[in-house]
Amino acid sequence: MFLKKIIPALLWAIVIFILTCMKPSGLPHVSLWNLPADKFVHAFLFGVLAHFLVYGFAMQHIYKYLRSSPLIFAFLVVVTYGGVIELLQKYIFTWRSAEWWDWICDLLGALLVIVLLRNFYRKKYFTPHAR
Repeated sequence: MFLKKIIPALLWAIVIFILTCMKPSGLPHVSLWNLPADKFVHAFLFGVLAHFLVYGFAMQHIYKYLRSSPLIFAFLVVVTYGGVIELLQKYIFTWRSAEWWDWICDLLGALLVIVLLRNFYRKKYFTPHAR
């Protein structure tokens, strides 16, 4: 069943939504290498989401196009989801600041994980004739 394979991704997407749309708690500004730490958090959160999506798409047996190209579809989902969250922060959750740099960090985190997965699992899951 499709939903069974992507449950971890759906749950993680809910966690991301809650974290990115709740009111800021006044945490101190922390930076790493002259970048705000929240950029690394964005990359981590969306990288994990990409991993869950790639695995779920590769393991499901209902949609052949998702199974044959899980890396591409996972990246497209993460790109869209990250962009939607930034738009929600700009227009709905106005106590949050919408920053396109956050979206870029979402994409970079997802891209890093997808590149690593592509190289690590290439023969096992991501070939058209995988089981």
